[in-house]
Amino acid sequence: MLSVTFRGFDRVVKTLEQRAASTPKRCSVLVGYSMYYAVYVHENMAAHHDNGQAQFLRQPAYEIAHNMRGTINTIYRVSGSLPTALLVAGRMLLAASQPLVPVRTGALKASGYVKMEKQW
Repeated sequence: MLSVTFRGFDRVVKTLEQRAASTPKRCSVLVGYSMYYAVYVHENMAAHHDNGQAQFLRQPAYEIAHNMRGTINTIYRVSGSLPTALLVAGRMLLAASQPLVPVRTGALKASGYVKMEKQW
């Protein structure tokens, strides 16, 4: 299983927590792919893919991090819910990664998920 965990972008979370005492202090959103070979495909930089690429989750995470932070901030201001804001940002990352997933059967691409991991 391959996943990237967002721990709330610490600076953004700290600011948002100051605005609303009822918000969970910490929450994590998990974005990943559940096929058993996802890690191998993601990490194998030497593999040739007719379409897609290795690092299909990591690359978009770096490329859209700024947009995700802005989205988290905006959604939180509108909804007052940090978990909701993080789930929306997680869906953004999954959508950005999907075109980069190497596809042979489509099973890897179809195994993508976003879920709330925990709140504490």
